[in-house]
This record gives sequence, structure tokens and C-alpha cells, in this order.
Amino acid sequence: MLVALVLAAAAAAADGSTWALLVNGGANPKSNYASHVVHLEEMFDVLVERGLDPDHVVVLSSDGPVTHVDQATRDASLDPPDAGLWEGTRASRLLPQISLVDTVWDRTPTIRQARKRSLAEAFAEVALEVDEGDTVFVYTTDHGSKDGKIRLWREDATVEEFRAWIAGFKPGVRVVVAMSQCYSGAFVDAVLPGAEAQFPDACGVFSVPADRRAYGCYPEGKDRFIGHGFRFIDALGRRATVDEAHSELLVTDRTPDVPLRSSDAFLASRLEAEAARMTRPLSVVVDELLEEAEPRRFEAELRVIDDIAGALGTFAPRTLGQLDTAADALHASAKMAQTYASRWNGARTFAAKEQLRRFEKANPDWSPRLDKEPAAALSDDERLEAMHALLPPLRDSVEQEGATERLAELHGLEARADELKWRMLTREAAVERMRWLLLRIAGTVLVERGPDADTLGRLVACEATALGRAPETSAPVDEPWPTLDADLAALETVAPSWLGVKYSPLKEEERVNGLQRGAARVTGVMEGSPAEKAGIAVDDILIGPPGEPFSEPQELRVWTQAQERGVVIPISGRREGRARRFELTLDRFPTKMPDLVRPEQGDPAPLVQERFHRLDGGVMPDLRGKRHLLFWWATWCGPCKLAVSELLKWSAETGVPVVAITDEDHEVWAKFERKWTAPFPELAVTDSARRSWAAYGVSATPTFVLVDEQGQVEWRQRGYNRTNGLSVPGWSGSP
Repeated sequence: MLVALVLAAAAAAADGSTWALLVNGGANPKSNYASHVVHLEEMFDVLVERGLDPDHVVVLSSDGPVTHVDQATRDASLDPPDAGLWEGTRASRLLPQISLVDTVWDRTPTIRQARKRSLAEAFAEVALEVDEGDTVFVYTTDHGSKDGKIRLWREDATVEEFRAWIAGFKPGVRVVVAMSQCYSGAFVDAVLPGAEAQFPDACGVFSVPADRRAYGCYPEGKDRFIGHGFRFIDALGRRATVDEAHSELLVTDRTPDVPLRSSDAFLASRLEAEAARMTRPLSVVVDELLEEAEPRRFEAELRVIDDIAGALGTFAPRTLGQLDTAADALHASAKMAQTYASRWNGARTFAAKEQLRRFEKANPDWSPRLDKEPAAALSDDERLEAMHALLPPLRDSVEQEGATERLAELHGLEARADELKWRMLTREAAVERMRWLLLRIAGTVLVERGPDADTLGRLVACEATALGRAPETSAPVDEPWPTLDADLAALETVAPSWLGVKYSPLKEEERVNGLQRGAARVTGVMEGSPAEKAGIAVDDILIGPPGEPFSEPQELRVWTQAQERGVVIPISGRREGRARRFELTLDRFPTKMPDLVRPEQGDPAPLVQERFHRLDGGVMPDLRGKRHLLFWWATWCGPCKLAVSELLKWSAETGVPVVAITDEDHEVWAKFERKWTAPFPELAVTDSARRSWAAYGVSATPTFVLVDEQGQVEWRQRGYNRTNGLSVPGWSGSP
């Protein structure tokens, strides 16, 4: 039955005429990226090559023929070879920036404005021209939103509006939609059959499901040749039908996009309804149906699954059970790769900023040229001239500092980690593409048993539409990616090492007794971390390897990440003014950070009162040997303010003083005090260095810690709301 419908669709398409509407909303000049316009240009060219009459192609883009800037573009080809070294620093201000230009459309017919009114008019005009047996192709590229909208020029269009425009075509007209914007899968509902008595024969292909963003929109335009928009157009230039083009890009698109067809979404909805009817897990229902599926019948889908696995170096599941087990492990690896790439980006940026700082200090005439406003005032040509003037002396400075090799190593690790991150994220998406294919097989087995078989047949036949004449070119063969195992092994080589501390560079007035700029004060120690095992504690000062003190504020991080793991590495430090030597055995950087070491009930309470300064200028009382409650708060914290009333009631009833601790300064406190008309704890103090936060492992406000007479933690609570209030043992008061 399905085969007959597909053949009938091909015959009908060969007899009828084809019209096309190509849409790029643009939203506004800053987000109307050059790649959107390139999508329209290339789609137009492909359709003309397939035999469509150019006068049958209606193009709507941003502000249309209006002569005014409406497009964001950037010429990445002008970037110097080592520009990536300085990304994130002040020097990157001299790279070519995004420019706003007017869209130039050099094809016929001229473009129209992408507004709802003009789009509705275009649909209506084409509806008057087409008749039974004709095909209308609608292509959209731009930005979409999670709430089921697509950005047009300075306004949005909804799924319901698109459906109404499509419903304006006569019965027997075929409408094929292809959408490349973020969350485009929300528009599946615009083409699926509904309650209308005479809804056209409609279907579509979409870059992603309704809950995912899409890739491929860049101001660099075709310089970034990735994403559903480019890949679908490319495949359409070779493949006979829309469905064949879609199947090709499932294999060739190497981005985290998850393309799907309207028939895929339809089948998934039927499977979900069946699982709900049977009150059984969807995965169980699907896998049982997959067991019934004859492999020979679904050879095309299974071949695509295998081709995806071969191209992207991953596995080829045959059940959702197999897929879900492997997907969990792959997700963990992708998360790990993201973490590593972020850490090396941070390390490279810190190191590059420090080298640029030293260069500017030695060459003060460059500093004003790198400031934001002067750099922004330059044209691209002037920026390029300035960058080429800057790089030679900057390279010489880095060479003289002996940092060339280190910067290059950090940049190389960042690039390798970023490449692995991209491949892992794309493999995650590949798993989701395979999931849709398995759902397609199981859903087909289910639907062909019942009344929805005809609907499925119409969708499949519609997706098999050939737009104009079919090309006769074969797809180029991309180099397959390394296997998953090979990339997992490569991931080990870019794993940064980890110490497990939070720290802050010493202020200038704290750098006494020969301490250099790179000395760092420990403000937090992670549970189970190498730092905790080495005996490093909050308030310790880490100086650097023996005889090689850190000279840069963030050098501790950069140094740590590059150290060998599993071997003992000494580092010099100070504790309470005395020299200390810590023996470190570093671990691999964790994907999920453990909690800070913090005292819990029964643990000794750190003595922190000497770090406080009373906001009223008074003398801080000695609380040793006295029961007291520490209350971490902030002037902007709503739950903190809610807690004050109950906190003071509890204090008055028990006679236990409350110490309200903020990291804000006296000026902020003064503004708050002028507006706060209710009572407030008398002992309001500031801890601007946040050492009490670190000592008690406080990660959010409000936090409450009750300290008993023996100097031990008696009770601890994080957060506050009116319903639960304070949970101090023995207290039954109310806010």
C-alpha cells in the first residue's frame, strides 16, 4: 500500500507544476545572519536547476527590497592565523567584527518583505495559481522559539497561522514544508491532518524536534558550512525526492541537529497513545513491535542507522533498550568533553590575558588602542591594519617571556578538547536520529494494523515528492570520524588535572614577605579532593612549586591542569604566616563538582569572628564558649528578609544572639538600613573576603548555622520559606 502511494506521488509530481515560497524572517538586523540569506540563494539555485520556473519562486527575506541595513555579516577569512590565541582578550577587539549591511538579492524575482501580511499575501497568490496535482514547496530559515513561533521581520508567526495559510490551498494540491530554524519541530502540527474537512495533502521535514535548538546560523554565512539548512539544500541538489534528501542528511550532517519528518512525528504520537492505552512504558511497547518487524521490509531505515554509525564512529542499535543503555554512557562522555573544553578555554584565556597585560605594561602606547570605544570606532580595514601591527611585537614579547610554547600548548589542548566535544555532542544527536528511525519502524508496524494506515500512507507519499526533475549526481563520501573508542581514548589525553580548591588571588596589601602576584588564598576545599587529602585547608596560601612561585593571578589553575596525575607533586604554601609544603597527588577533573568541605552537626565550628567587621562600627563581642547563630544573608535576598522576623523571635525566646553576615560593604548596608523599618539583628557584620562562607561551606543565602557552647555545630539549614520556617530543634514558632 505504501509503495503504491509513493509511486503515485512521483507520477503526480511529474505531471503537475511546482511553486516555492522561500522565507527568511530575519527578526532584526543584528540577528539576521548572512547564513540565512545564503540559504535562500542556494535553495533558489537548486530549485531552478531542478527545472522550476524562477517566476514560480517567491522569496521573502527580512525587510525585502527596502534599501537599509538589515543583515549581520562578518568576514572570518580576515582573521590572522593565530587569532585564536587571543580570543577573549582585549586584542580580539581588533579582529573583524559583525557589520550590519543591506541585503543584496541579485536573482529574479526580487525579494519581498518577510512580514506576516506579505507572507499571507504570498500564500494567497500562489493558492490562486495552483490546482489539483500541483506542488507547493515552503522553505523557512531563521530563528524559532520554544513556544512554537518563527521569527519574521520584527514580528513572529505561530504554528496556527502557518496551518491557516497552508489550509488555503485547494484539495489535491500538495504542500511540502522544510524548516531549518530552532525548535522547528513544533511546526509539525501545521501539516498533520486535523479536523478540517478539506485540508491539503501536506507534509514536512524539520531540522530538530520542538524542544531542541538548531545549528547553522552564523554571520560568517557560507564560511560556516554546517547545519540542516546547508546540508538539506546540498542533498536536495543530488537526491530525487525530499525524503531521500532527508535520509542523506541524517548521515552527513555532522552537527547536534536531530532532523525528523512529519511522518516520524505522527508515528511517535501513535506509539505514545498506544503505550498510554496499555499503561506500559513506551520503550517496552516499541521494542516488542520491533521484534515483530521484518528486517527486509525495513531495510532502508536499518541501512540509514548503520550508515550513521559508520560515518560518526558509533554503535548501531536495533532496540530502544540497546540504544538507551549506550546513550547514557555517551551522554556522560559528552558532558566530560564539554567540561574539559571549558577548562582549557579558561586556562588559555587566563594565560593570554596575562601575556597581553605584560605587553601593554611594557608598551603603554598600545593600551588606549585596545580600549572598547576606540577599537569599536575602527573600520574592518583599520582593525585589520592595527591587528597586523600588534601581532609581531606581541609575539616577540611572548617569546621573550618564554611563554610561546605554553600558550601554544594551552591553545592546542583547547582546540583538541573542543573538537572532541563537538564530535561527542554530534554523536549524542546521532543517537536521537537513530531513536526516531527505530520509532518509525515500530510505529509503522503498529499503524498499519488500524485506521491510521491511510494517514501514514499519505504522509509518506507526500514526503517522497520530487521537486521538479530529479538530479543525476551522487553524494560525495565524507571521511568517517574516528571510532567512539578512539575518541574516548583521546579524551583521556586532554583531561585536565584537578586539585579541588576554590581560591582568590591575594590583594596587593596582602602580598607581604615576598609573596608574588600569583599567590592565592584558599577559600574552599572540595570533599574527597586531592587538596583535602594533602591537608590543604581554607585560608592557606598556595605560592607555587618550590623555588618557582606563581607570578600570575590565575596561574594556580593553569599550572594544576597541566600537571601529571597519579604522582606526588610538591607545592609551597603558608598557613598562619608559617611556611608549609604540601604533597599533592592530582586527580582527573570531575564532570560534577563535589560539595565543599563543610562542618555538619557535631563537627567543630570554625572560629571566624575575627574576620568580621560590624556594620555599625562597634566592637565585635567574643563569642567563644557562647551559644550563637550565624546567619548568612544579602540585602537583595528576598527569603533572607522573610526569615528575619522569625529569627528575632527565636533569639528573643532563647536568648541566643544572631550574627547576620553579608559580604556587602558599608555603603550598601547604609542604603538598606535607611529603607528597612523593621527590627534587624544587632550584630550585623560584613565579611568582604567571604572567608566565613568558605570555612562553613556556604553556597547560598540564606544559610543558618547554630554553634553550641562547646564550639560545635548544633544545627544547620539552607534556605527559608514561610511554610516551613526555621527547623531549629525544639522551636515551634512561626514567621
